[in-house]
Amino acid sequence: MAVERRMMPISEFEKLDSVCAWRGCRETCRVGQEGQDYLPKGWTFLLMFWAREVPLTNLWDAVPQSDMLRDAVLCPQHTRELDRLLIPLPRHNVM
Repeated sequence: MAVERRMMPISEFEKLDSVCAWRGCRETCRVGQEGQDYLPKGWTFLLMFWAREVPLTNLWDAVPQSDMLRDAVLCPQHTRELDRLLIPLPRHNVM
């Protein structure tokens, strides 16, 4: 898969489909479609960052771009696969 990095207006960027970040996966979804949930059911955001300060109150404003390691989405299948690799948390399963 070839990757191109370029600047574009947000209005153009918002029209693009998002691709699952799992290596080899070709699943895509439309994020933020009007009249629908922001992310389709089962899809999740994968946000990895280094924090200079704690607590963070607003991730988007508080985390400098240079500290953002990854801002991606995972399809339902790979959301479940990643979750199975991590230490279990006592929580209500929403997936």
